[in-house]
Amino acid sequence: MRFFEKLIAQALKEKDSSIEGIVLGWHASVVRLRDGRVGIGTVPPGDKIPLDTREEHTRHLLSSSAHGLVSLFASPYPQEFAVASAIVSALVPASKCSLPLDSIAGIPENDSVAVIGYDKILIPHLRDWGWNMSILDNQREAPDIFPEHAASEKLPSCQWCWLTAEAFRNRWFTFIQPYISHMKGIFLQGPGLPCLPSLFREAGITHLILPTISPTEEMNVTQYISAGGHPMLCRDISWNVYFL
Repeated sequence: MRFFEKLIAQALKEKDSSIEGIVLGWHASVVRLRDGRVGIGTVPPGDKIPLDTREEHTRHLLSSSAHGLVSLFASPYPQEFAVASAIVSALVPASKCSLPLDSIAGIPENDSVAVIGYDKILIPHLRDWGWNMSILDNQREAPDIFPEHAASEKLPSCQWCWLTAEAFRNRWFTFIQPYISHMKGIFLQGPGLPCLPSLFREAGITHLILPTISPTEEMNVTQYISAGGHPMLCRDISWNVYFL
């Protein structure tokens, strides 16, 4: 089975539920299942692709159960992916066997890190850690930012790579596969990812970074995301690392 098939199969092993609510914010999505489970998903960056809607997609999202939408994790359409990524994170939530985000700050040391895509909240954070980065992004300009078509030139010289869940929707995860075996490690950041350490380890991921929220803060997080907030800035979301 290929990676996406394995991920979907693992998620479908979890209990199904109807969907109680869907929120699509500017930077993240939230899905609440009828049985109380909540997942945070990823919304593709609106400055890179048009976040348009399709009526047939909307109707399908509103009429299906969690299991009926899991397969959309492989969808290239932003609307479908935003919901499906939240659903898989609700079905397979993050566990407590993790470390704080800052525990990875010193791992690359002086090595070069390829970062796929520019996130205006994430990148300053990594720069504060002193990371030596080569950022691949077509929308920004800076000394350490390069156009995406330079990937085949930059990736071989990088010892580490930072990906987000968006890499599955836009297929960057597939593109970098030939380079992973030559790297020391791959950081994969949510939201919008199921907590499946074994599966991601098989795919070459060494560090899985996921958000967690306590049941008492679910309403606050939902309101924050629905108001357009960025999940990395939400004080009610904790970011934790799984060393794979």
